[in-house]
Amino acid sequence: MSPSDLLQLSITEISPRIKNKEISPVELTEAALSAAGKLQPQLNSFITILDQQAMAQARIAESKIMNGEYLGPLHGIPIGIKDNIETQGIRTTVGSKVLGKHIPTNDAHVVTLCKNAGAVILGKENLEEFAAGVTSNNLHYGAVHNPWNLDHIPGGSSGGGGANVAARITFASLGTDLGGLSGCQELFAG
Repeated sequence: MSPSDLLQLSITEISPRIKNKEISPVELTEAALSAAGKLQPQLNSFITILDQQAMAQARIAESKIMNGEYLGPLHGIPIGIKDNIETQGIRTTVGSKVLGKHIPTNDAHVVTLCKNAGAVILGKENLEEFAAGVTSNNLHYGAVHNPWNLDHIPGGSSGGGGANVAARITFASLGTDLGGLSGCQELFAG
């Protein structure tokens, strides 16, 4: 299976293959990082791509699998984290230059849960500044573009995550909901 073919699978299709050692978390993360590198110039879906950290997490996930320690359906799966969710040691801007240098000292609880489940964090995803809007047209980090039509928006405020999942860069995205906006990405970007 080619790297691009791997990214076409769903979590429910790929997780058993990781568990059964048919697909490597390292191989999967390399494919996702390659897709992110190719598509980021068009989509602008990430504020920060975590190449080295993601590969380190993928190697740990693979080592656990090889030692018979399967953590569940997110084990070895590349995901994105919306950039308003705290990640220890990783810049969290909330889409604003005001917090452009903010480096949290702790993970948000939900990030800890994802890490404990073996998920591989590919990067911090672009969003509307302070998660306040439906366009994901960020004045500081640039607009996020819909992968189906670059002239359209992917919805917001979790537009980076919506674009990444629709473009098959990540298998899932951890976002937030402010006033029912989380459904916009499904409607706008599929």
